[in-house]
Amino acid sequence: MTKITALVAALASSFSAHSALAQYSQEPLERERRVELVGYGGVGFTADLGVSSDTQSGNVSFDGAPVYGALLGFRAQQNGYAYLSYSRMETTAYYRPSGGFETSGQANVSFDYLQAGGNLEAPHGRVVPYLGLSIGATRLAPLDRSGNDFSFSAVLDGGVKFTLTQLLDVRLIGRMPVSFVNGEAAALCVGGAGCAVRYSGQPLLQGQALLGLGIHL
Repeated sequence: MTKITALVAALASSFSAHSALAQYSQEPLERERRVELVGYGGVGFTADLGVSSDTQSGNVSFDGAPVYGALLGFRAQQNGYAYLSYSRMETTAYYRPSGGFETSGQANVSFDYLQAGGNLEAPHGRVVPYLGLSIGATRLAPLDRSGNDFSFSAVLDGGVKFTLTQLLDVRLIGRMPVSFVNGEAAALCVGGAGCAVRYSGQPLLQGQALLGLGIHL
């Protein structure tokens, strides 16, 4: 009986040691995968923006254009990341006076977004849907002269990650930036209304369809 008890105790001790060793060996792997670096690109679309001057008012429309950017994420919980992101789009803006159908001027402009936020994931094996929200600033600037307009902005983004390896994934991304522009329109000297124009105060909506590549560190 004593031998049996000793054997059971030895097996239990061996199993506990093996479990502790396995847990110890897995913990560094989990810590190594707490950071993700994502690069993405695609196409963006922008809604019309109302502007006005002392003598007239109208709308500015924008061409659809390529978008590119990057995201640095830090795992904040088991199924979520906190992240910093940057994106840029260069496009052409067209001014159209109220009641008119023809554009009376145009300018090449850029949109730069710098955001901080977080997302939540719903993993299903190698397929990981997620939804995120971030806030930050938008910079609207002309490409061929000076002038910058800064505004508060928020970005709703979601997508699906497809895990290829522990280190790599590809993802489909949809983003909806919203900028709350107001005040003088220094960036939109597009003719017609001249340069002494003001934003109407309406939110500026954009939509982006993107393809990304994620690296997990």
